[in-house]
Amino acid sequence: MQELERLLNDSDVEVRREAVERLKGKPDKALIALLLKSMEDPSWRVRNTATDILIEEYEVEGYIHGLISLLYLEDNAGARNSSIDTLTRLQKKANPS
Repeated sequence: MQELERLLNDSDVEVRREAVERLKGKPDKALIALLLKSMEDPSWRVRNTATDILIEEYEVEGYIHGLISLLYLEDNAGARNSSIDTLTRLQKKANPS
């Protein structure tokens, strides 16, 4: 887990995105915090990868409070936008009409 956290803080965006990709297929509630933290990343690619994994592999009840908390990060528009995008996608998933 420490190695993964180190990679998620790497200066190279591709290293960070690939680190998030490593979380795919490992639905472990302990990893939700790392995915939510990745939604604060400066790169939209990292944030989008984290969003995809959350939506595809986790029950919304496990991360909804974290998503809402991201909406209140005044100094991180990317995190707020990722949270809004995730909430919008969840709504479309719940009501596919």
